[in-house]
Amino acid sequence: MPLLENLMRFLMMFGYCLIMTIFSGKEQPMHLHS
Repeated sequence: MPLLENLMRFLMMFGYCLIMTIFSGKEQPMHLHS
């Protein structure tokens, strides 16, 4: 089903963006502390 494939692709992109946002959020305070 193409719809399911599109949904999976969207979830992958959303999850990747979320992980990158969390990673950046964790990285910035460390730089400020240093």
